[in-house]
Amino acid sequence: MKTESKEVLFNRIALEAITHLYGEKANPNLLIFQATRKEFPGDITLVCFGITKISGKNPAQTAQEVGEYLCNNSTSIVRFNVVTGFLNLELNFEFWTRYIVNFNVNKLDLELNKSKVMVEYSSPNTNKPLH
Repeated sequence: MKTESKEVLFNRIALEAITHLYGEKANPNLLIFQATRKEFPGDITLVCFGITKISGKNPAQTAQEVGEYLCNNSTSIVRFNVVTGFLNLELNFEFWTRYIVNFNVNKLDLELNKSKVMVEYSSPNTNKPLH
């Protein structure tokens, strides 16, 4: 069974949420995902300013409603927080496990074909404290 890429999954569930909440199918180009800023909890952020055209509400209210819907209807999202119009989503452990297991190794080869990669593993000294 092939699993969706994380980009496809996020777009699909966000579009589903918008359609369910506001009764209008959103243009996928309105959906902007970005990395969550370090000072806030979350794995990925949905920028909700463009969605306000459909919701008719301010960005914070829109983000709150979409976040509640996603938490209640997606098994991948466990928590969310809203910072103005930014919806920060926290993904569960199972999502990341599936993502790593299904990662396309050939894609990695294509991206890294011109660079060197060093893989390092921990080897603690048993005679010293592990910090």
